[in-house]
Amino acid sequence: MRCEKCNTVTPDGQSFTFHYGKSMGTSQTLQGTWRFEYTHFRIGGSAEVYICDLCMGRLFRGFSALILIILAWLSSTIIFLAILIPLLQLNVIDVDIGSGIILGGPVLVAVLVDYYLSRQDEYKKNLVRRMRASNSRRLSETGAEQAILLRRAGLEGEGYNAFFTPAQYNNLSRK
Repeated sequence: MRCEKCNTVTPDGQSFTFHYGKSMGTSQTLQGTWRFEYTHFRIGGSAEVYICDLCMGRLFRGFSALILIILAWLSSTIIFLAILIPLLQLNVIDVDIGSGIILGGPVLVAVLVDYYLSRQDEYKKNLVRRMRASNSRRLSETGAEQAILLRRAGLEGEGYNAFFTPAQYNNLSRK
């Protein structure tokens, strides 16, 4: 299928559904001293948008990559200290140069790991596959939000002004 976000043809992806409609105004009711305001919608329909795993993976790289970057920074700090402390004690290198390496080296390693992870397409795809296998609500809601972003302009041109993810749609009260 063709991904609507990046326009590539790939079998690795998922269709995400969202609902759209029109806001029909608000009403208020009084119950004792409480005032309730309701917004009324007329549902116009639903749409499915196919988004590939790579595009979805770009959205979810954050937390697991952050852990990997922190681990890379900590381990490289330990390695730089293990190498540089004996060299500083033997006066092989100057203290100013050594402290610069100790402070800058691990940061450089962390930046390189982050760059490497940002380029790993398989890493991103596998992250989405694991989320799909665990039936992640976050994946389906984020996918629906992305689907809304992709189709919103066209639907607004048709007069629709209310968009709902599946969870939001299920929370609408029916009257």
